[in-house]
Amino acid sequence: MVYQWFVSPTRVDTSPTTPYSEAISGGTSVLIFNRVANVYLACFILSFSYLPFASAQSLEERVKTLEEQNKKLVERNQRFETQSAQIMQRLLESEKRNTALSDRLTASEQHGDSKSNLILETIGSMMDDLGTGGQSGGGYGAGPISRSGFGLQFYGTIRFEAAYNDSRFNRTIDPQWVRPEDGIFAGNNDDQFNLNARRTTIGLNADIGRVGDARVRGKIEFDFAGYNNDNSEFGSESRANVRLLLAYVDFEIDNFSFRFGQDWDILAPLIPLVDNQRNLWDTGNLGDRRPMAQAFYNGGSRTGIAYSIGVAVGLTGAVDNLDSDTGFGSFLTTERDGFDSGQPHIQLAFGLEFDSWVAGERINIGVSGAWGRLETDTRFAGENKFTSWALSFDLVVPLFAGAHIKAEGFMGQALADFRGGISQSLNLTTGKEIDSIGGFGEFYWQVSDFFGWGFGGSIDNPDFDDLDLAMRASNWTLYVASRFDWGSGVQSGFDVIFWKTQYADRADGDAVRITAFVEMTF
Repeated sequence: MVYQWFVSPTRVDTSPTTPYSEAISGGTSVLIFNRVANVYLACFILSFSYLPFASAQSLEERVKTLEEQNKKLVERNQRFETQSAQIMQRLLESEKRNTALSDRLTASEQHGDSKSNLILETIGSMMDDLGTGGQSGGGYGAGPISRSGFGLQFYGTIRFEAAYNDSRFNRTIDPQWVRPEDGIFAGNNDDQFNLNARRTTIGLNADIGRVGDARVRGKIEFDFAGYNNDNSEFGSESRANVRLLLAYVDFEIDNFSFRFGQDWDILAPLIPLVDNQRNLWDTGNLGDRRPMAQAFYNGGSRTGIAYSIGVAVGLTGAVDNLDSDTGFGSFLTTERDGFDSGQPHIQLAFGLEFDSWVAGERINIGVSGAWGRLETDTRFAGENKFTSWALSFDLVVPLFAGAHIKAEGFMGQALADFRGGISQSLNLTTGKEIDSIGGFGEFYWQVSDFFGWGFGGSIDNPDFDDLDLAMRASNWTLYVASRFDWGSGVQSGFDVIFWKTQYADRADGDAVRITAFVEMTF
């Protein structure tokens, strides 16, 4: 119908005058052309009739797309409003906390330094409660992460020391006494000189946080001042031996603390200013390091009167390694006297601390004691069981800003393992313990941040009636020292010590020992 309406059919002349083949050829060509043209014309008309429908469909899809986008924007806007509300709530809470803290600090300033100290103590306690292991980072255990996952704090001191002695000591680096200047054990004024870095120290602190109700910490510390098994200095100074100083674990529960491992004696806790290699041991100062178990109770207040009560059990013979049977008796093997006693020794300590007349400085008073047993395989004058005991007091009193006096005194018997009696515990001829008294006292003034100086003296004085021939009867010092702080952990010092050792039946020995050191603490 469409075809007939737009194009009239071409008639073909089929009269006898027109050849049939021509008629067929010409008519067919015209017919094909017309049909093709009509087909294109029909497609063109149909495309125009479809356009409105296609446009309507495209518009509907776009509307749906816009609606979906608007829906997503609404959801994002709602999430943003929720997050904004949460942030505002946190800001309000933070402002409240800051206001409360500001009020507490203001009150602290109004009530003086004691309240400020209390706030600092409270903040420190809060940090302790959080723990400072590897998961939280920082604090006592900050640093590299250990295999167990907890943080470690690495510290140490690099120390170089020079020493000159104008007479001969029994040992050059860390002397105990001056040799008799009798021409047999030593000549008169036979001087010595030494350079060493043995007191270079390395340590690790570990804090694993809380285990149940206990705060658990640990420490390992060592230097290079160890000697050979015979306890002599002989050996290469460029290849000093490692020496364990401290190795313990702490458990803190409220006011109680418990320590297990190698630590300082709780007996006679003070350390003198000079003689950094030996701390004036055998010359008036008691107390060394040993394996032990300790328990302390700390009471009172840091802003008022504070006190501590401590008890410890330790290994007798850990320091002097005394075996009195050497060279005596019929036993092929012997044991060290402290080990052979079959029991540890006991130490007790009580300390008191309170404010002084110097602002920010406190007075410390302490009393301590120890009791233990020694046993030998051989009987000496019929005795093979001996008692070691000591009683000590200590005192630190501020005088004025930056200055204080420090003193420690002791009495007891068989004290070599506690660094008393000039390393003499037993008289094997009489079978008796050797009594001894002594101590040290000093003044120190930190004049400025850079410079400080001090002076003092010490003595270890065994009972002369307890001594055998050739034993040391007295060992004492007088000294003066200066300290320089160069900043950033760098310090130096210069000490002069007059040292005298007296003997029961030999010539005395005296010496002037001059030491200087440079160290860096990190």
